[in-house]
Amino acid sequence: KSYNLIERLDIIVLESIRCFCELNKNTEAEKKKEYLERLFFLAIYKRNFILAEEILCELQRNFEDIDEYQEAWKAINDLLECIKRTLKNRKYQDVAGIWIDAVSYVDIKEISYLEELRQADHTISFSNAYTMTPYTNPTFALMMTGKKRIDDQSYLIKKIDDSNSEVIALLKTHGYLCKFLSSYWKQIDDSYRGEIDHYICAPCSEMLWDMICHLLDEKHPVFVMTHIFCEPHFPYLSMNQKTISDCEEDMRRLRGRQEVDRQLRYYMDFLGSSVTKLFFSDHGDHFTSADFFHTVLEIQGENFERENIEEIFSYAKFPDLFRQIILDKRIDKSTLISDYAEIQEVPLYNKNTIKNFIQEKTPLNSQHVWGYKGIIDRNYIYLYYGESKGIIRESLME
Repeated sequence: KSYNLIERLDIIVLESIRCFCELNKNTEAEKKKEYLERLFFLAIYKRNFILAEEILCELQRNFEDIDEYQEAWKAINDLLECIKRTLKNRKYQDVAGIWIDAVSYVDIKEISYLEELRQADHTISFSNAYTMTPYTNPTFALMMTGKKRIDDQSYLIKKIDDSNSEVIALLKTHGYLCKFLSSYWKQIDDSYRGEIDHYICAPCSEMLWDMICHLLDEKHPVFVMTHIFCEPHFPYLSMNQKTISDCEEDMRRLRGRQEVDRQLRYYMDFLGSSVTKLFFSDHGDHFTSADFFHTVLEIQGENFERENIEEIFSYAKFPDLFRQIILDKRIDKSTLISDYAEIQEVPLYNKNTIKNFIQEKTPLNSQHVWGYKGIIDRNYIYLYYGESKGIIRESLME
């Protein structure tokens, strides 16, 4: 209840998990075929073509009367190849932002596509990128407007559009269609949302498919940002959970990140070389460490030379970074880096969370309750909590 999961969950993802569990329990051929057929259609419905092919192979190994499925799969593959050719032939300077929720920089190895991207040609990676407030919507507001949570009272912003977002205004000025694909970003103006109202916990295959659909037929340059939440964020649900043991929390987390990895590999192959791709996260999932603020940030585009920026970058500078990407087609790190990154958060005013703290007798000395301001440099995190009489310094070194 505390995570409002009923409102967030995608029933199709849950049904696929149930079907896999039933498939593993049943030995009867007729039942096995029933669950495999169901999984085949669920996978296609959620645009998880990797899973659909795996299920089709399983059907081919065990059953003979599956001509209809094979014909359907051939037609789908022909369509996908056509889409891929069309996208690769686009001449517009599109920009695709892939927001991967709750993955800190130290966990990048869990999504090997991102780790390999750091060594790829035309990739600029940031080793020390930090959000200011390690939650999704405050980070979104910071990146779009440059406004800080406490100092600029970004929590009072009701709607984000071209009137208060440097990023959206820049895109609009230069003729971009601008779309944000997420039900979780609460402040974005409805005119910039996609046409589909996704569940918050929609699978990443569905979100990435929607992203390429927005690029497919437009006769303008497109900026599209899609939110991958279901698999990397608690409760870590994915269509990659295939056994009972996969339903344990640690395995859900692992399977979820593996699913993000393979869907990124699949869908990024649809995009042509003219597309600039931004991969970033908003926070980690280690709530009590500096890793909570330490994010993934990688940019790949044909105009960039490979570079790893080791100096500290704050998401407060994201509008400046984005301006360089769109206008300069190169990155001048001297205007972006700093010796430290600011961090801050307002006190917690969620009555249900406070009620849970009281019921569970949790000590109310947490940064999540009283709020804080501070900085992170290369060696330490310095925090001044709302109830504190002094600054707390914690080492970032092992």
